[in-house]
Amino acid sequence: DTLGPEIWKQTKGMVTHFVSSGYTGGTISGVGRFFKEASKGQIQLDLAVANNHNDNDSIIGKSVSELSMDIPTQTVDVSDCEAMRMCHQLARSQG
Repeated sequence: DTLGPEIWKQTKGMVTHFVSSGYTGGTISGVGRFFKEASKGQIQLDLAVANNHNDNDSIIGKSVSELSMDIPTQTVDVSDCEAMRMCHQLARSQG
């Protein structure tokens, strides 16, 4: 409940991207809900799901106890390879 407001305050509401990884979906749901409310619905939130993960059912199905599917604007399937490549690229370019 504090991460969204903290990011919003530190960026003075100039959020352009938010990258999150997790298991229950609580972080993206909480932060996403706050960003949508604070921006009056102007922020688009995309949820990328790694489609080759061994635990795919628990990532996009029944075990995602905290994920609110009304938060993402769209859901995009990506491969594990694409997800890892982007993580490495972001780590190199953004620190």
